[in-house]
Amino acid sequence: MKKKQWIVAAAGLVLAVGLGSECGRSMEKIDVIGGVEEPIEIVLDGESGDDDVESSEAGLTETQIPEASGLMEQLAGSSWRLADKTEEHLKQYGSLQEIWGTGIHYGSGMEIGTDGSFSFYIAINYGGSGTVSEQDGTLVADITPYGEEFGENTAGTPERLVITPVEEEGVLYLTTPYDEEIMYWEQLESSCSFADFSNLQFWFSSGAGAWRTELEIHEDGSFSGEYYDSDMGVLNENYPNGIQYRCDFSGQFTEPEKVNAYTYSMKIAEMNYEKEPGTEEIKDGILYRYSEASGLAGAENILIYLPGTPVAELPEEFLMWVGWREDATKLPFYGLYNETKEIGFSSFQRVPVNDSQLASRLIEEQYFDQYLLDGWENAAFATFRPDLSVNPDGDVEFMLLKDGEVVYRFPGYNSENTVTAQPFWDVRAVAFRDVDEDGRYDILIINGYGTDAGNAVSSVRIYSQREGEKEFVLDKFEPSMEEFLNQNHYNNSITDVEKGIEKYWES
Repeated sequence: MKKKQWIVAAAGLVLAVGLGSECGRSMEKIDVIGGVEEPIEIVLDGESGDDDVESSEAGLTETQIPEASGLMEQLAGSSWRLADKTEEHLKQYGSLQEIWGTGIHYGSGMEIGTDGSFSFYIAINYGGSGTVSEQDGTLVADITPYGEEFGENTAGTPERLVITPVEEEGVLYLTTPYDEEIMYWEQLESSCSFADFSNLQFWFSSGAGAWRTELEIHEDGSFSGEYYDSDMGVLNENYPNGIQYRCDFSGQFTEPEKVNAYTYSMKIAEMNYEKEPGTEEIKDGILYRYSEASGLAGAENILIYLPGTPVAELPEEFLMWVGWREDATKLPFYGLYNETKEIGFSSFQRVPVNDSQLASRLIEEQYFDQYLLDGWENAAFATFRPDLSVNPDGDVEFMLLKDGEVVYRFPGYNSENTVTAQPFWDVRAVAFRDVDEDGRYDILIINGYGTDAGNAVSSVRIYSQREGEKEFVLDKFEPSMEEFLNQNHYNNSITDVEKGIEKYWES
């Protein structure tokens, strides 16, 4: 693990545990196990103990230590951070900053997994991951320290750590030793309410393509949304402009109930449809077929996954539907999971652009904040309509945003980013695929050009990165992959594009 990666991981954990009461993590008193006993004598690996074990029992004689029978069962799935209580018990140092230096501003965290996994860190270079089990009334963690690249600067992370529960003023803490001092850890307990979703939009889709279910959850638990898909390639004299599949829906969820530290559960109490599912009609040369709410229909139980949920504890079926990096260890967003249908929803902020003029041109259904493009980590991919008041011949614009600010603008086909034939009509699909298997995402886009939906022609655009470069270029392939796809009509859907790419490599 490289130092840069560790710092990022630390900062991410600080974010996950700093969400307060808003469906994140907040410090909360939990029931103490058992009654109060004398301090526990810890003996591991024989009478003489184990030199590799750091025990936090020393120095705790003034603190009441509860019995720990069933400790692992109670604490599995919990998250912790260094408590201010630590400074009250310091003997050699005056503060945590005196111990850890300015690195303490990177925060702290301890995770006890439901599967026996364990990780912790304090500041930058002290911490590790491994497994944890209950032994002699304590938790004992076997740790692989972070990391060899620190050399002698690993701050003495032990390979085995004894974690001792203590109670003070009715609050349970976990304690760990460091340099003859005792570190006190307080629990971060999850909470969740509908208000936490008020600025989020949930998506169920293939990660790209013309079809998607969009869902918004309101503060009172009511919800609304739409499902849409299209097949403009299926035509006849009655509907010359193709077929659209549509569902506009609304309803009510039950109150979320806690499942574990990372998960809540709710049900659909009510579902209403604007058009009766199974019906159809023809309007403006388009056949509209109305369906149920794809992704929600048939749901018996919907799980809510909080940001920071360990990826290892998430169902594979959920991960198949949402955008995430294979090297990610924690879920970076709120997720919904239809257990019955094994369908996953990802989420993003509904107001992602700080510039109000730019925000007015945002095409929300083609905004993606789950894909981490190489060299642009945590940057969202955003699509914007052309500003025709400034440039009457303007083309669609693609940008990367970070914290609502533009950090990169993708190149157009000319320096003015104008169209030379038909005007821009719409963006029909966006997909992120590793086209040439170089380990980096390429961006596949299908744009529509014309004066209305009926005559708009589809055109594939491909953005890629050259080896060793961060910026994106248009169609780096020779011969042109874009020309091959468009000339051979592999441009009606992402599925068509993928088939065309296979043919391109075969040719």
